[in-house]
Amino acid sequence: LLRNSPTGEDKNLCFTNAAIQILRNIPLFTDRIHDDNDNLVESDLHKILQYKGTNKTVSAHSLRKHIGEIYRRPGLYNGEQNDALEFCEYLLQNVHSSSPILEIYL
Repeated sequence: LLRNSPTGEDKNLCFTNAAIQILRNIPLFTDRIHDDNDNLVESDLHKILQYKGTNKTVSAHSLRKHIGEIYRRPGLYNGEQNDALEFCEYLLQNVHSSSPILEIYL
């Protein structure tokens, strides 16, 4: 369960959560994330995906912040609303290039 609150670090995580919800249903993607965590983005995704199938909640605010910092886009992590597709593209660009999901995506 992905958290999304109206205040604090979880504010307006809906676009981030939407991208994760899509990607976590692609076995090639989740297998790759569970196998290797080569960078901060993959590590954040791994931490989020390990809660799949449990009743525990997890926040994607750290993932959103890392993506925003990588692209120097504070609007991605300061609580503004953003586009889920654009965020998904940024996510995929930061998953190891040998990932099968990138071959499909590109």
